[in-house]
Amino acid sequence: MDFGRKNLKEKAEACGLVSENKKRKTGMRILRIVFCVFLAVSVGTAGAAAGAYAGIIDSAPDISEINIMPQGNATFIYDDQGTLIRQLNSAGGNRISVSIEEIPENMQHAIVAIEDSRFYEHNGVDSLGMLRALATAFGTGFSRTEGASTITQQLLKNNVFTDWMQESTVGSIVRKLQEQYLAVELEKYLTAQGKDAKSVILENYLNTVNFGAGAYGVQTAARTYFGKDCRDLTLSECAVLAAIPQNPSRWNPKVNPEENAERRGTVLAYMLEQEWITEEEYQEALADHVYDRILENAEQETEAEPYSYFIDELIVRVQRDLVEKAGYTEAQAANAVYSGGLRIYSTQDSHIQQILEEEFQDPENYPQGNGSELQPQAAMTVIRQDSGQVKGIVGGLGEKTASLTLNRASDTARQPGSTFKILSTYGPALETGSITLATKIQDEPYEYSDGTPLHNSDGRYHGRVTVREAIENSYNVPAVKVLTDLTPQTGFNYLLRLGFTTLDQELDVIQPLALGGVTNGVSNLELTAAYAAIADGGIYREPTFYTRVTDREGNVILDGEHPEERRVFKESTAFLLTSAMESVLEEGTGVPFQLEDMTAAGKTGTTTSYKDLVFAGFTPYYTAAIWAGFDENIELPEEYRSYHQTLWRNVMNRIHEDLPDREFLQPSSVERVTICADSGLLAGSGCDRATEYFETSTAPEKRCTQHRFTLFPTREPEEGEEEEEEEEQEGGNSFWDWLRSLWD
Repeated sequence: MDFGRKNLKEKAEACGLVSENKKRKTGMRILRIVFCVFLAVSVGTAGAAAGAYAGIIDSAPDISEINIMPQGNATFIYDDQGTLIRQLNSAGGNRISVSIEEIPENMQHAIVAIEDSRFYEHNGVDSLGMLRALATAFGTGFSRTEGASTITQQLLKNNVFTDWMQESTVGSIVRKLQEQYLAVELEKYLTAQGKDAKSVILENYLNTVNFGAGAYGVQTAARTYFGKDCRDLTLSECAVLAAIPQNPSRWNPKVNPEENAERRGTVLAYMLEQEWITEEEYQEALADHVYDRILENAEQETEAEPYSYFIDELIVRVQRDLVEKAGYTEAQAANAVYSGGLRIYSTQDSHIQQILEEEFQDPENYPQGNGSELQPQAAMTVIRQDSGQVKGIVGGLGEKTASLTLNRASDTARQPGSTFKILSTYGPALETGSITLATKIQDEPYEYSDGTPLHNSDGRYHGRVTVREAIENSYNVPAVKVLTDLTPQTGFNYLLRLGFTTLDQELDVIQPLALGGVTNGVSNLELTAAYAAIADGGIYREPTFYTRVTDREGNVILDGEHPEERRVFKESTAFLLTSAMESVLEEGTGVPFQLEDMTAAGKTGTTTSYKDLVFAGFTPYYTAAIWAGFDENIELPEEYRSYHQTLWRNVMNRIHEDLPDREFLQPSSVERVTICADSGLLAGSGCDRATEYFETSTAPEKRCTQHRFTLFPTREPEEGEEEEEEEEQEGGNSFWDWLRSLWD
């Protein structure tokens, strides 16, 4: 038989075997090709996936730079004694962070039991939890799902990946991968720093999560639902709170107590199962009527009172200073105030602020608008002059019904009237030596440089009057004459140094500046600060509402302890002005402002047609200015022209009722001199005598000889005889002086 290759092939073909073998080989080749393609695709896909994953991880935040602390924390405001007077927070910033030591273990265990039972065992990511969640989803046909995120991951989602609610599907996958990676890295990083990673993470988580009803963090939640600090929570109360975060609306115990109660039972059951509590504790907590206490606490809650006028202005100034002094943007400053966890130490004296509010809300202290009559208004500021600190401020009459409303003490500029005579005219003229309080000025018909006639408020002229008399009685003509000689520009410059910011350089450098005639008016706050400069010996201090602002860790962000200050007047000038203004209250236009048992000085101001009533005054302790009038800037009826006297007097009497009276301190640069009431020279024989204060360098040195009595004709002394005559007068021991003294 022929078994050669050719013969065998022919026989195989004859039997049909070759065709089958070809098919088999071809199939094997195709299978190999498909496998190779699949393998190549798989390897490529895996490589691409690995590359993509690497890229995602590389783009994750640096673990050393992320901040896991909650982003929104309430800001606290304290008064000048360190007493908490207000909490500020935005909708998402109603949070008060506490340390892990202040959070009871039952609260820690309750949140771990319901949110992440293996929290103390996993490394940031719970693989078993992920498998369990997947099994639950498959087993229920995806009708029920369980969260697989650990507490560590949730903390990162809330405080690092804060935009997760707006992310796309792809973005969600990227964030989840980075979240898992960082969760592991975070726990390693904290441990490497020597910290208890689990405690740090749990503390920040419990200070972050939303517990419903606008309460963020466990401390705020404890106060919101139970009216207590979190450290005082019972086991039952801890379970109530732990039930909320997964769905704050559904499980809000105020709104849905039944649903919260069901989930609270689950929390307690998990705690028992995980051996965090005993059977006895479990049964006791279940039997607790905790929702009755929540309801009772809710009924006791009252709607938050609006901010006071002081808080209003404080907020405005802190935000402004964060921008101007600390480099914040406007948005950053607002966020810092309402959710930055700041500590603001204000200058408010709560006793003084309360007095202001009580007196300005008492309807017996001011007229009530009725019928077609409008409601009058008023504003007042109290400053402690030796520090420039604002101790109290009120910007309207009646009860304040909203926060951050119009504050007439700081937001409104009105005409200051004759209170400006002291600041723009008499102060600068005394400072420059142009006048003394004894200088005589002719009060007579007078016109401005443009020909407009000038009148006094009483419609009369009073002849030769001293500067003290002109201040005491608020005569207009002498004030304008003094400023005209001094020049309006000089007076204007002094006003700028006294802190006024609403003056117009082009329009206000005019003669009416002496009487408070300014284009835009001035604020009550700035007027008070200017008078405080006189009260403190001539040193102007920018009015301040806070001493310091710190962050949550106590780092100082803004320092208000040492406000800007500058000397505007000499001590002697300030004292002379004060002395003249004491006369205003003793026997001048300010008599209705006299205090009961306290020395005071001040100056009245009334504008044309009684549109503005103003008084600025001070004691050795405090400076206060008041404004009264209509918001509509119309004339006050006659019966409305004295309520500002009642308000100022009532407030200041109450502020000073426990303070000892004392005199204003006379500086060594001032002396009291007996002068001739007519000539202003040293009093001689026959003179009507008066006493007046002088800055030492401006005190009279010559004695008056105009009024002495003599039996013999007198002649004017020749040149060279004057000095000899003065020596004889000062000696006072001549025979003729003795006779004259007998006659006098």
